[in-house]
Amino acid sequence: MVYAIDDRTSFKETIALCQHVANIRHTDLPLFMLIGNKKDTENDREAQVTAREGYDLAKEMNCSFHELSTKANSEDVEKVFTEAIRKVIRRKLDRRALNEAKQTSHKRIMEIIEKNTCRNRAMSSVKETIDEYCATHSQDLSQDLSRDRSNTYT
Repeated sequence: MVYAIDDRTSFKETIALCQHVANIRHTDLPLFMLIGNKKDTENDREAQVTAREGYDLAKEMNCSFHELSTKANSEDVEKVFTEAIRKVIRRKLDRRALNEAKQTSHKRIMEIIEKNTCRNRAMSSVKETIDEYCATHSQDLSQDLSRDRSNTYT
């Protein structure tokens, strides 16, 4: 977002445009950089936009702030573009790492679910085996239980 430091109207338009973009893209805010242009006209700035106002807006927007002159110094412009490219690359790498972490977490959760599902199937199988054994050997188990009770109370 670029405004002219000697033109308060451009600064106000920048504020409105930032708010508009934030309202539209509230879930996926783009990277902002606030740039005050025409630093070479600092002497004409007295009743216009101060550097403090630029810093304050940048802080509110959670972005970096630069004042430069595209007319007087092309190196500053190059530095700003280089910073912007680095931020975009860093954001893409961060998102990729986050997505990989989410996928890894999802994969791990699915492994745990599968492991527990297998364990539950195994426990069901054990329970069915015990039930089947009890059903087929109920006579023997009743006799064993009676014998155990008589030994316990005697």
